[in-house]
Order: sequence, then C-alpha cells, then structure tokens
Amino acid sequence: MIFISSRSGREQLWRSNIDGSDAEMLTDGRQYVANPSWSPDGRFVAYAATGGYEPGSYSIFIMDIAKRQPIQLTHGDRSESPTWALDGLHIVFSSKRGASTQIYSMLADDTHVKRLTTEGNNTQPVWAHAVE
Repeated sequence: MIFISSRSGREQLWRSNIDGSDAEMLTDGRQYVANPSWSPDGRFVAYAATGGYEPGSYSIFIMDIAKRQPIQLTHGDRSESPTWALDGLHIVFSSKRGASTQIYSMLADDTHVKRLTTEGNNTQPVWAHAVE
C-alpha cells in the first residue's frame, strides 16, 4: 500500500506491506506530498507535491516505483488530487488556473491537457470503475 505520513517531519509518500510492516519513504523529504494514486498496473504512483517549478504550490508528479525517480507533469499552477483512469494512460486532477479551481485530464506523459469543467470550483475528481 501507499500512504502519506509526517513521521519524517513533513508529509511524505510512503510504501509498506498491507500489514504496515517494512514501511519505506519514497520521496526525498524536501517537499510536502499529498493525494497519492496507484496506476492500474501498480508500476506508477501519481501524487501532488510542493516544489518543482513553483515551490509552495502543489504540482502533479508521477513516480515509477522501481526507479524511484519523480517526474513533474504540471508546472506553475496549483494542481492536486490526481487519479488514474482504468486505461493507465490518463490522469484526472483539479487545478486552479485563474480565479477558480477546475477539473482537467491529461495523458500520463503530461500531453493532451483538457479542461473538463468550467463553472464554480471543482475539486477531488475520481474516475468511475465501470460495472458490467
């Protein structure tokens, strides 16, 4: 499982066995981390973190768990709550780009960003799992 813990001082991304044993910190401790989401194949985690291009404001990152190398997907905005689509290719997230917070989708390589909502403030998107 993955989770956020402040046991190191700041909220960081951690991984452990389902019983909580063998906990290890995956992020480097220099920024605050929130909103982790496993990719459907379990190889990647998307999460929001401060730092990168605009310190103090959250951006979306993904991490290949085997390589432990973070990749920043959004830049210079306030993006949070990433969630993977079942296809493992798309991520939906909220972002404040201007006066309001809206829902966006993008490919996991940070291309094809598309705004999905336009009115009010919209946060915490989650992909639906189809029921057959």
